[in-house]
Amino acid sequence: MDSKDDYTKDKIISEEKSNNQSNDYDDLKNCESELDVLKQVDPAKYADLHARFTQMMKGAADYSHVRGSVNTATQGAIDSLYRFSTISICSDIRAETLKGLSNKPGV
Repeated sequence: MDSKDDYTKDKIISEEKSNNQSNDYDDLKNCESELDVLKQVDPAKYADLHARFTQMMKGAADYSHVRGSVNTATQGAIDSLYRFSTISICSDIRAETLKGLSNKPGV
């Protein structure tokens, strides 16, 4: 493999990372929007899921302060853990929002 191939591979990996971060950000913003809808649809479910979401985001923020100090294997593991937690909580938010909207009179 020559240096051109290395450059191309590195560029592709960098672009994939950037795209994944952008998709993660968009997913998180959509999740927050659905959480706002849930607040109006089912305040009790909102309170529970909002607390879980806030706790997860605080943990992620705390981790971001030390992330650069741990090795890449640990970063990969913890990044995946937070990605999974985010997907799980957002799935719960989406499901409860859908349930709440579908239970409205006239639906």
